[in-house]
Amino acid sequence: MDSWVHNEYAIPLTTAFTTIVVVVAFLFEEMHEPRVSRSQQPSLFRDLTRKRHMENILIGGQDYCVSYLRMDVGSFMHLSSIIRDRHLLVDSRHVSIEEQVAIFLYIVGHNTKNRTMRIEFLQSGETISRYFNNVLRAICTLSDDFVQPPSGICHLEIQANPNWYPHFKDCVGLLDGTHVDVSVPTLELPHFRGQKGPMQNVLAVVNPDLRFTYVLAGKYYLVDAGYTTMNGFIAPYQGV
Repeated sequence: MDSWVHNEYAIPLTTAFTTIVVVVAFLFEEMHEPRVSRSQQPSLFRDLTRKRHMENILIGGQDYCVSYLRMDVGSFMHLSSIIRDRHLLVDSRHVSIEEQVAIFLYIVGHNTKNRTMRIEFLQSGETISRYFNNVLRAICTLSDDFVQPPSGICHLEIQANPNWYPHFKDCVGLLDGTHVDVSVPTLELPHFRGQKGPMQNVLAVVNPDLRFTYVLAGKYYLVDAGYTTMNGFIAPYQGV
C-alpha cells in the first residue's frame, strides 16, 4: 500500500514542484524586467489608438474632416506640410505634426476645454496645452505670408464687369467683423465684456479673391473720419 501511494502521487508532486519553479522563475524575471519595457505597452496602445483616430479624421470624407477640423483634408495636409518644411514644428516621439495641428484646430474650431481634449486625443492636459501653444506660435509666424496688404491695382474681375467698372475701380477689399468667445483671467474680464459673455472683436478685410489683406484681433472702436486710425480706433478709408 505504501508503495502504491507513493507511486500514485509521484507524478502530481513532481508536476506541482515543476509548476512552482516555473512560476517563481517567471515572477523573478518580471521583477527584474526593465521598467521602460513594462511601461511601453500602454504607451504603444495609446499611440496606435491616436494613429487610428487621425486616420479616421482624414479618410472619413471631406464633410467629416471639415466638421471635425473646420478644414478639408487637402488644406489640412498643405498647412501641416508648410509648417514641417519651415521647421516651425517637429514630430515628437509619439505625436506627429499632423496630430499637433489637429489638436489646435479642434480646440479653436469647437471651443473645446482641455479636459475634453485629454479624452479626445488621449494626451495629458499639459501635453495638450503645450502643443496648442506651439502650433499657435507657428501659425502666427506664417501670418505675414498669408495676410498681405492690397496691391492697389484694380482687380481684373471688376475691370471685366461693366456693372462694376468704373464704379468699384478703387475698391481694395471687403470689410467685416465678428466676435469670438474667449476665456481670460478674472482681472481682464472688463476688457472683454460683450453682450453674450467674454468675447474678442475681430476685424478682417479680404480682397475680391477672398484672400485676407488685413486682420485686427482685439478691442477697438469704429470711429468717423474726424478721428485718426490708431491703436483701438478704426477710422474709415479716406474718401469713403
